Amino acid sequence: MVSVLVVGMSAMAAESKATKAPGRVPSPANVACVASAVAVREGTLVAAVGVQGSAVQTAYSARARALATAYTKTSTTEIRKGVNDAWNQFAKSTKESSRTWKTAKNNAWSQYKASVKNCKDASGVSEGDNSAKEVKGE
Repeated sequence: MVSVLVVGMSAMAAESKATKAPGRVPSPANVACVASAVAVREGTLVAAVGVQGSAVQTAYSARARALATAYTKTSTTEIRKGVNDAWNQFAKSTKESSRTWKTAKNNAWSQYKASVKNCKDASGVSEGDNSAKEVKGE
């Protein structure tokens, strides 16, 4: 009987939320302005993450080739040097790609925020600052 009561109360609470009157209705122009700013931001982020992904893939391919070359050497000293060089270059490349991604991401969000400021009364429909939820690029 208690479980029926709890389920019933949960259903009523869900129904209450669903039937709540919507807030103020934004003007179509305001929504279109924010949507445009979001579209530009998302397009920029898609392009930037593509560049970053390609750079990371290139770094892995270069590392694989450098390691393969290192293991063709005949002395321990040459092998170790080749392995260290491969890993150091990989770290340098991925660090640079991460830096490039972070710059592009920050620029996209800054541009978005500036664009939304130009939208009249966008506070009810803009996303706020969700930039912290973006991938880190590492």
